[in-house]
Amino acid sequence: MQDTTAAGVLERHLFRPYFEYVEAVGFVLFRDLDTHWAGQNVWGALADVRDLKIILLDRRNRLERLVSLKKSLCDHVWYVGREDKRLRPHVELSVPLHELVDFIDRDLVNRAQFCDQFHGHDILPITYEELLATPEVVHARMLKFLGVSAAMLQSGTGKKEKAPVSAVVNNIDQLKSELSGTKYESYI
Repeated sequence: MQDTTAAGVLERHLFRPYFEYVEAVGFVLFRDLDTHWAGQNVWGALADVRDLKIILLDRRNRLERLVSLKKSLCDHVWYVGREDKRLRPHVELSVPLHELVDFIDRDLVNRAQFCDQFHGHDILPITYEELLATPEVVHARMLKFLGVSAAMLQSGTGKKEKAPVSAVVNNIDQLKSELSGTKYESYI
């Protein structure tokens, strides 16, 4: 990216003229990855956009999030198309307890910092799990939140991880046992 300000990037790529039938424009940023554009903190520039509406997609199961991240770091596949039918090799992982606990703690702190920075904005929290379970209901909530016309939404991406986390994490029973009764139990 050429050397420009975060505000300049937003103006050029997001807040530009669109056709009159375009009711809303969106973009994806990962809370813990996309922090700087051209050496500037993008979150500060976004927080200054007072009418920005945020759909905060979160995954309740932090073990599944960690496993997905670890697999993507290995295979460099971050998303798949809805019709992508390529066979991917089965991967089995062992997740050390301390790594999972550290990941959960960092993620919760990161989420709290994000919510604190954007506390004055309209935020619609959605869990990945509810989006997969009831897409029509979630789509209706999103459209209402954004104030745009009801339209047939169709995802352009598909679910990359088809195997249940129990088939990927070979020490899942141990993790569940060790986290039973702790503040981390609800995240696996």
